[in-house]
Amino acid sequence: MKKIKIFKSMPVIAVLMLLLVSAIAFPVLAERFQVEGMENGARNLEISSLKMPDLVVEKKQDETKVKDIITMTEEEEKVFDEIVLLLQKSTLLISPKNRELSETESSRMIELRKKFRAGSIKSTKTLPIGENLKKPYFNPDNETYYYPEVEMTEEELLQIIDFDAKLDKAFSKFYEAYIQNAMENTDIKISEEEAIKSAKNTIERIFDVDLENMDINCHFSIDEYRNQRFWRIIFQPENIDILIEQEKLYWMYFSKVNIYTGKVEYVDTFYSGQVEEVGNSPVTDLKNIDNHKEIAEEFLKNKLNGKNIEFLKAYIQKHSNAPLLSRKVHLVYKAENKYIEFEFIYGSKRMMALFFHDNPIRLNEKINGMEQEPIGTIN
Repeated sequence: MKKIKIFKSMPVIAVLMLLLVSAIAFPVLAERFQVEGMENGARNLEISSLKMPDLVVEKKQDETKVKDIITMTEEEEKVFDEIVLLLQKSTLLISPKNRELSETESSRMIELRKKFRAGSIKSTKTLPIGENLKKPYFNPDNETYYYPEVEMTEEELLQIIDFDAKLDKAFSKFYEAYIQNAMENTDIKISEEEAIKSAKNTIERIFDVDLENMDINCHFSIDEYRNQRFWRIIFQPENIDILIEQEKLYWMYFSKVNIYTGKVEYVDTFYSGQVEEVGNSPVTDLKNIDNHKEIAEEFLKNKLNGKNIEFLKAYIQKHSNAPLLSRKVHLVYKAENKYIEFEFIYGSKRMMALFFHDNPIRLNEKINGMEQEPIGTIN
C-alpha cells in the first residue's frame, strides 16, 4: 500500500467538520465543491451550534503551502480568534452576501486563489472587518460579506482570499486543539492500521476495485450531533492534484470505521464525473425501482451472504438547495438482524454507497430528518 497518511488533526481548508457550519470559514472548500462537483460528500451535513458535521474532504499538499505562507501579526491573531469564538454560535450553512459574485468575478477568484495558494501573488492588505465600511468588507456580527455593486478589482478579490485564508488558519488552531483533547479523552480500541485494513478489505470486496496504489488518509473524526467518534478513511489517487488540474476522471472511496469495534459503518464513492452523470439521469420514480431492487438483492445474496432478505423501504432525498439529490434512490433492506441501506443513481446500475445499520430507531431518525418521499416502513 502506498503513501499512508495519518492525520490526527486536519487543516480547516481540508475539513468540513469544525466547531461551526459556516461557508465563510470554508471558501476554498466551497469553491472546490462547485468546481470539482463533490456534491456526494455533502449528504450528511447537519446544522447545529457547536456540532461537528460528519464530513471530511482530502488534504492537499498545496493546502499545507497556504498555511505556511499566511503570516499574521499578534494583533491580527487576536482579531481572528475573536471572530472564531463569535462564529462558534452560528447556525448558518452559508454566510450571506449583499450580492452574488458575477460569473467573471467567480472565474477570476478561482484563478487568483490558485496563484495565492502557490505563493506567487498576495494582497497588500486583508479584507476590512466591521460595520458600514467601504466595500468590500466583512461584518462578523451578522456574518455577512458586503461587496461593491461594481465588478471587483483584482486587489479587492485578493483581500477576500487573504481574509478567508487567515480565518481558515484561526479555525485550524481551535480545531486541532479540540481534536487532540478529544483523542486523549477517548478509549480507542481499534488502531489506525486496523481501521485502514478493515476499510480497504470492505471497499475492495464491495466495489471490486484494487486500492493497493491509492493514497490513504486516516483520521480521528467526531460527529457531536450523533455523539459518535470514529476513524474516517479516504482512498484517493496518488496523483489526484494532477488529475484535477488536467480535468481527468478519477475515483475516491470513503469509509467510516467504529473506533471501539472495528465495524465498517459505511462505504461511499466519489466519481469526478458524477455531477454530470447524476444530472443526466431521469427523475426518480419510486413506483419504478424494480431494477434497483434486483441489483440490491443480488448483491446482498452474493456479496454479503445475506439471509432472510426483506425489502423495507425506498426513499428519495429532497433538498431545494441541492436538487440533484432527488436523482438518487435509497433502498433499505433487512437481512437477519442487520439493516443495509443502498444508494443508487436512479436509472443506473452503479451503486454509489452502502450503509450498515444496527439500530432501526436511529435509521428511522436519519431518514425522517431528510426531506423525502418514502414508500414502505422500517420495523
